[in-house]
Amino acid sequence: MTGYKEKLDINTDPKNFVEAYLQEKYKKEQQGCGENYSKIQLLNVCRNLFEGGQETTSDTILWCIIHLMLNPKIQQKVQEELENVVGKNKLITVQEKPMLPFMQAVINESQRIANLLPINVRHTTTRDVIIKGYNIKEGTLIVPHIGMVLYNEENQKISIPNDFWILRASLKPMMNLFHFLLANDNVPEKVWQE
Repeated sequence: MTGYKEKLDINTDPKNFVEAYLQEKYKKEQQGCGENYSKIQLLNVCRNLFEGGQETTSDTILWCIIHLMLNPKIQQKVQEELENVVGKNKLITVQEKPMLPFMQAVINESQRIANLLPINVRHTTTRDVIIKGYNIKEGTLIVPHIGMVLYNEENQKISIPNDFWILRASLKPMMNLFHFLLANDNVPEKVWQE
């Protein structure tokens, strides 16, 4: 933290999380309310970020391995896509991700089945809405249960990545879907904000 403080320029965009934290600390101190910004707090926040990302990443990898072990044909298809796009004995780069739609579909399906984060963070409703006969007023604090949109009777079991997932993988991140809730029968409608 000391090294960052010496080089910190509060007028430029931060290059990383520590710089962003220190810039915010500086702003709060100028307002006379920076007492909650300490080295210990920064370490705690960094630990929380690391631990949160570590668990979901390792769980995703674990579930992908399990699903590929149970589905050798899918495993073979992922291998073929990797060899065609990346080549043999090379590491995958971020730039190649858009060219690997089947692999992304396998990851999406593994995350859907694993339900890694069943209870989402708190949100508030953006307007009055009625869901299954319940009146929910604008501004109501809600905690969405993501598992409810991941499963239904038809798709509870491990499935083969299909054209839907491949299409989704080549478009936008799947998390955009979770800003919507089926408020009026089967019509997706944005009813909450972060």
